[in-house]
Amino acid sequence: MKSQNGMMTLFITVTLLVASLILSLASYKNVFYQIKRTQNEVLARQAHWLAEGGVECAFAEMKGSGRVPSDPTYLNTCSHDLVGTTVSFLFPSSNWIKVVSEASSALTAESVVSKVVMFGGGINSTIKMNASVLELTGSQHFVPNPTETVTNEGHFACKSVVTSGIVNYISSPSGNDEHFLTTDSTVSHHGGGPKGEVTFTCDSRYRSNLFDTTNIPAGFVIGDLVKGLDINENIQVDVFKDIFGVDHAEWQTVRSDIAEDPEGDIIGPYAINGKGGDKVTIQGWVSECSKLVEASFLAGNKKIWVDGSCALGANIFGGVVSDKSIMLVIHDGFVEFNASGAFNGLLYQYVSAALDAKSMWEDRVDNISFPVKAFNESDIDPNFLNVSFFVNGSTYIDGAIGIDAPGRTVRINGSVIPSYNADKTGEYINGKLTWVEGSWHDF
Repeated sequence: MKSQNGMMTLFITVTLLVASLILSLASYKNVFYQIKRTQNEVLARQAHWLAEGGVECAFAEMKGSGRVPSDPTYLNTCSHDLVGTTVSFLFPSSNWIKVVSEASSALTAESVVSKVVMFGGGINSTIKMNASVLELTGSQHFVPNPTETVTNEGHFACKSVVTSGIVNYISSPSGNDEHFLTTDSTVSHHGGGPKGEVTFTCDSRYRSNLFDTTNIPAGFVIGDLVKGLDINENIQVDVFKDIFGVDHAEWQTVRSDIAEDPEGDIIGPYAINGKGGDKVTIQGWVSECSKLVEASFLAGNKKIWVDGSCALGANIFGGVVSDKSIMLVIHDGFVEFNASGAFNGLLYQYVSAALDAKSMWEDRVDNISFPVKAFNESDIDPNFLNVSFFVNGSTYIDGAIGIDAPGRTVRINGSVIPSYNADKTGEYINGKLTWVEGSWHDF
């Protein structure tokens, strides 16, 4: 009996030890699993933060260099400097950049983070405007932005005018052979761009030929009249935000940035950072605007902000197209651009609804003696009623024109050849970057 009691005790002891061992092994396996899981989580978070660092690195590089990934000179140093991280870019719209950062901290730990950046410089047509009417008179040869190819033959979806209003063509009383023409390689012999013959070809749907049906140009018939897809009318636009990347409500911040820039200048009645403080008329025309802008341009300033109305002329930017480009902002004022030879860069105007057109142009006639005006006081009513932007004479524009003048008329009259030039329109404004809210993707 005693030996049987001993066997029972031994059996129970062995059973308990085996059970304890099984529980220990199970516990060890669970602990080991938790350790591996923790290690994987650490590696995953390392990969995530590496990827997030790639996005932030790209933003900092764009902001610091003033260049965007579509610029051939953009270096994308982030892909080289961040080991295990690859940064790439997508372009969902003309002034949006999707930054995609892929990173790995080990073979089994990978992460992708993306976010969208909005940048200034989003004018993607020869003229972009928020105004009621673009009124064209004279010989108008617009060199458009070719944008993307739309045919197998390499023809482009060209873009010459984007406006919230409409485009009208009106011939001058004594003019003949006057019309608006979208210029590409097929008609470059008829009128080239500022730099000569245009080499790209617009798809036929994206070419326009506008003329006054009461004064049809020689060699044309009524059937040649066409408003192509290169002219986009009744489009909601916000040109200030497209250029500077912020709402117009933040215009003082943009002006301050220009005032603090070593190559920036302020012209007008308001002094900021030692710049400005210039004389203006009772209606707000800067008295010596043309001379002040010319002096600033010759001094090497690249960004010129004018507070108030400005009459420009006398060939102040030189008579030929060159690489010496600028950004000229006329803020809350009217613009007269008369026989100014050539302008290289971006010309932008903002004008509020508070300014009365008749009073503004009468003030120009009575109180601004330079440059020579292209009209008399008798022309102002009704011809100049509500015109806030007036280009006249023989002028080359190589870059782009942007206008925010809701309810106003923009008048371009004469032998004017505006040409879209992406390098010049974005050269001095790409540094303004903002994240697009809600675009964060980190899984």
